[in-house]
Amino acid sequence: GDEDCKQALGSPALKPTLQALAKVERTAKEKGERQEAARRAEDARQRQIAARQRLEAAKIAEETRQLLEAERRAAAERRPVPFGSGTGFSVTPSGYILTNRHVVTYRAEGKSALCNLVTVEQVSVLKEAEIIAIDDTNDLALLKVAMDGSDALAINATNAAPLDNIIVAGFPLSGKLSSSVKVTKGVVNSDSGPPLPGSLGDNYSLLQIDAAMQPGNSGGPIINEWGNVVGVAVGMYAEKFRRETGILPQNINFGIKSSIARTFLSANNIDLPLPNLKPLTTLELRERITKSTHKVICSITRAQARRIKK
Repeated sequence: GDEDCKQALGSPALKPTLQALAKVERTAKEKGERQEAARRAEDARQRQIAARQRLEAAKIAEETRQLLEAERRAAAERRPVPFGSGTGFSVTPSGYILTNRHVVTYRAEGKSALCNLVTVEQVSVLKEAEIIAIDDTNDLALLKVAMDGSDALAINATNAAPLDNIIVAGFPLSGKLSSSVKVTKGVVNSDSGPPLPGSLGDNYSLLQIDAAMQPGNSGGPIINEWGNVVGVAVGMYAEKFRRETGILPQNINFGIKSSIARTFLSANNIDLPLPNLKPLTTLELRERITKSTHKVICSITRAQARRIKK
């Protein structure tokens, strides 16, 4: 019975066996405890690794976000935005366009620089233009654009004379008026312009006209009744005269003579169409002006625009 079992277990002969069994149990228990401690330590280590990985991933994600945001802001600063506009006109069907130098440049910190991007609008489609040549002295610029179905205006073989009838075409007051080309009419008032700064004599590269012009007309064609270009619209004199004298003159505007334009284009190896030899009808003039006269847009970066405004 139970009593016999107790006596047997208490027998001196079994004592070493029982001690060995107890030792085995203790060893197994200690091993289990060590394994559990090692497991817990490994779990803690893995949690620490995972936490460090999450922290590192969050740090990398934040750095990446900041870098992308900085790149986005920098790209926005570099992105060209419209700064000003003028007018140009096709001188060949292949996409050569004549305009003013000041239409495709801007002034910053007292210096003149080329616009970052020049675009030409043809039938409401903007096309990037390449600046081929610049004439700083006469305020002319030659552009090249991939044109589609553009007419070309011929440059008159001789300069216009006082009392010649003329038409000015262009895109004045861009954004304030309609998007279509505008025309005004007048006559040539003089075959010379005012003296250049520091000069004693008249400026014979210009002709004076009384056709109305506004900001945005610069670079546009001044056309005679034959549809030939006799000048390139270059500027309004009234505001400058008012600043200098306090007097606001009326209908005093200027254009660069056709002889100057022809010389500039010939020097750049442009084969010009022959001038028309007879007057055009109103319909013919309207169609030719509409198809050959284009808005020219100067774009600079936001950073440059901000510096100029300061």
